[in-house]
Parts: sequence; C-alpha cells; structure tokens
Amino acid sequence: CIFYATNGVATPITDSYFWPGFTFDWLQKWLLEDSYTLAQRREECDWHGVVCDANGVVTELNLNQNYLTGTFPKETVILAPSLKILNLERNTLLSNRGKDETWFLGQLTQLTLLNLAETSFEYDMGLPPALEHLVNLEYLIASETLFSGPIDDYIFANMNSLQSLDLQVNNFEGDLPMTLKNLPLKYVYLGATSLNGDLSTFIGDGSQFAELQELWLDGNDITGPIPTQLGGITTLKSLSLTSNELDGQIPSELAALTNMAQMFFYRNKLTGAIPTEIASLTKLETFMVHENDLTG
Repeated sequence: CIFYATNGVATPITDSYFWPGFTFDWLQKWLLEDSYTLAQRREECDWHGVVCDANGVVTELNLNQNYLTGTFPKETVILAPSLKILNLERNTLLSNRGKDETWFLGQLTQLTLLNLAETSFEYDMGLPPALEHLVNLEYLIASETLFSGPIDDYIFANMNSLQSLDLQVNNFEGDLPMTLKNLPLKYVYLGATSLNGDLSTFIGDGSQFAELQELWLDGNDITGPIPTQLGGITTLKSLSLTSNELDGQIPSELAALTNMAQMFFYRNKLTGAIPTEIASLTKLETFMVHENDLTG
C-alpha cells in the first residue's frame, strides 16, 4: 500500500515543481536494495526500509531520501501496535495536507521517533493536532516542512518522554511554546521559525530545563535581555540566540556554564561590556557576538 501510494504519484506539489500531467518516466522513483521488484518479495520484512523484530512484526519504516511522491497512506495505522520509528526525511515531493491527510499520525501512538523533515507535509495552523497523541515520542523532527501558523501549547503537553525537538525553518509565528518547559528535553532546535516572545519568560528560573544540552533559537523575533537564569542550566553545551531582537547586557552568570562549547549572540541589540568571566569557560570553542553594540 505504501509503495503504490508513494511511487511516482502526482500531487499538486509535483504539479507545482514540474507541470500538470507530467509523467514520472524520467524522475527517480523508489530505491530498492536489489534487483527484485516489490511484488517478488513475499515477506514485508525484506522490503526496502522496513525493519522487523524477531517475531516478524514491523517496528520501523526508514524511507528517508527514497524519492517518495504522492500522499503517505492512512492505512499505515494497521502498524500502530508495533511501529516505533517513522522516518520520511528528505522526500520533498511527499505531500500530506491538512487534518484530512495527517490525522492518522495520531494513531501511531507507539512511535518514539517521527521524522518529517524536508517533506511537503502541510498544515497552516501550527502543527497537526494529531501529534498531541504521540505520548511516547522521544524525537520529533519536522524541520523544513510546509507547517505554518501559531503552535498550540497543548501539542506537547503529554509528550513526557520527548528528548529532541527540531522544528527549524518553518513559518510558525506566535509565541514560544511554554509547555516545552515541562519536558525532559536535551536538544531544542527552533531556529528560523518566526517565533517571538520574551526569552526570560520562556526560560523562567531555568530549573525546568535541567537536562538541556543544546538550545537554538536563532533567526526569530525573540525579545528581552539574555536571562541570567540561563547560567543555571549547567548542562548546556551549545546556545544560539543570533539574529533576534535581544537587548541589554550579556550576563556574567553565563560563566557558570562550564560545559559550554559554543555560544552565538551576534546580530542582536546587545550593549555594554563583554563579561571577563566568560574567559573562564575552558571548554568554549566558539563565541560570536559581532553586530551588536558591545565593548571589551
């Protein structure tokens, strides 16, 4: 079903890339691991991108960079009891649009990883509401899609296992999602998402980000000063706040981030002197603060 729904199937996305009614004769189709056709493979565990457990039950679909087109089929829900990984990354012509074509994702409740990066999955009111049901997710990757609009906080409210969130390069707009503070996140990538809001409000006292290692919020419309509370998130190794609307001084409290390897603060409205305490960060390899009004 997945093969026939996504192998050389035209959609409005393919029409916009090429021309209406074009044929796929010259366009790369599904990759197969050997010369056998799909029809000749009697066991689904032998199909390209399919991983099964010892009992022959499908647990993973790794179809990234596989030249998928068409619409990923809702019939995938028959795999819901066992499917843990769905990786569709870099299938630019794969197009699921709106609630009607994304609802099935919410039925895949055993997923620990969902990767929709660089696809043409589309929803214009933030993230598809079906995602709120994926309570076992550890990795959610949806960078460079056609998702847009404000993100509702409830989407993340029950993702209590989420460790990594990558939503970069989407036109979301609206405030930074506050429910992220309640999750055991280690990696947060929200660069170039048109999000806004006050950084101090998002960080709070810092205690709710106790496991955070990388925070990238660059290329947005985030305002306020760099909060001193960031210095309390001592697990941080990488912090990118470049190309925002941040003002005020760089807090000396950042010198408590002894695991920090890279900090990017350039293209903001920061003022004052660069704290001399920053020099004590022995693991710091990159510190970029140009295009501000700093001294020292």
